[in-house]
Amino acid sequence: MTEARPKLISFAISHYCEKARWALDWYGIDYTEEFWPIGLHVEMARKLGARDSNVPILQFADEIIQGSQEILDWAYRNRTVLEKSLEDRQHNREVREIEDRADGFIGIEVRRLLYAQTLTQYPDVILELLYGNLDKESAPSVTNSGPESRPR
Repeated sequence: MTEARPKLISFAISHYCEKARWALDWYGIDYTEEFWPIGLHVEMARKLGARDSNVPILQFADEIIQGSQEILDWAYRNRTVLEKSLEDRQHNREVREIEDRADGFIGIEVRRLLYAQTLTQYPDVILELLYGNLDKESAPSVTNSGPESRPR
């Protein structure tokens, strides 16, 4: 019998999702990843039973772990390599302050700049950046004026 692997639900490009990926990889946790389409993720998260609509979400057995910091904490508790740790008790408060600034300010501004530049200058690239391995027929199309639904 094969043991179930955690499933990371994410956006293809997101500093929050990337932090969750890094933590799972660092701690040696074997997981699968599923990309959700931006916009539709709100209803999908609700149906999953998540407390909010944001990703990343880690689904494992009956657990729903939501948010990059919560996933990082879960990965630490469930790590396969016990010697590995991102926890530094002496500098933990300072590390959390830097992380909060990166999540709350730096990441948001980088995302805003990236989306503004990519949507207007590279519309052909944006689908891959935003939707990763999502079936392109399911993803919305993008024009210079912004996202719009793809005709069926």
